[in-house]
Amino acid sequence: MTFDAASEARGKAPPEIMLGRVLAIARAGVLPERISLGVQLLLSSVQRRRQVVGASGRRIIAYDETPSERAWFVPPYFRKTRKGGSRSHLVPVLGFGATAVRRAGEAG
Repeated sequence: MTFDAASEARGKAPPEIMLGRVLAIARAGVLPERISLGVQLLLSSVQRRRQVVGASGRRIIAYDETPSERAWFVPPYFRKTRKGGSRSHLVPVLGFGATAVRRAGEAG
């Protein structure tokens, strides 16, 4: 059996062009800065809206070894299943997402 990306996605994922448009709009300066940065974090981290809306700067860490990247520790209560467990889910935030996180931290 061969892998078929189209059948795996089952129409749930938006086309790449739509994601690109959303990113371009977020970067264009037409949205309030906080919303723009949140959209960029949403796209770069591939997390659900609820996780991004509830993101806390205290849970997004920069390490000296990789100053241009961030590690986001998403708390267990944001999991879809919310079944047990007390460990956070580690989400790497790179590129434009890390830049958005840095800018959000500077903006306060």
